[in-house]
Amino acid sequence: MKLGGWVVMLVAMVLFLTLVGIPTTLNNVLEGVGMNITATGGTPTVVGDVESSDIWDWIFGLEGFVATFVLGSVITLGLYLYTKDKAIILVPLIASTANLFAGTFWGLIMYVKDFNQTWMTYMVLLIFGSLSVGFLWACVDYFKET
Repeated sequence: MKLGGWVVMLVAMVLFLTLVGIPTTLNNVLEGVGMNITATGGTPTVVGDVESSDIWDWIFGLEGFVATFVLGSVITLGLYLYTKDKAIILVPLIASTANLFAGTFWGLIMYVKDFNQTWMTYMVLLIFGSLSVGFLWACVDYFKET
């Protein structure tokens, strides 16, 4: 499977685990955007208030306008300049996906350890360990080709 497929699969899996109510790294990202997912009573509840979040103030504040100007300038310069190594643009996406996946992996291990069932911890380790190896393999294969 190619790297893009791995990124989509891992992010979708983390989003699914978050919506089920398992504590993941994505909870911190969603809280910064103004969404809160709680699993009280066994039923996950999604509450969103984007307009009162910190990111809303950042986007429409001075920092957001400066960031938009800088991003637009970088994209415009990138259209006119030719770089030989285009794979470096994808490094932040790959690193953030790996960080999200590793944080979720660790959170799920801690969540399963609370059940005091060793076999469940080993099953999570087997599944997520295999996915980690596949993702790393796809990263190496992608950067070896470019």
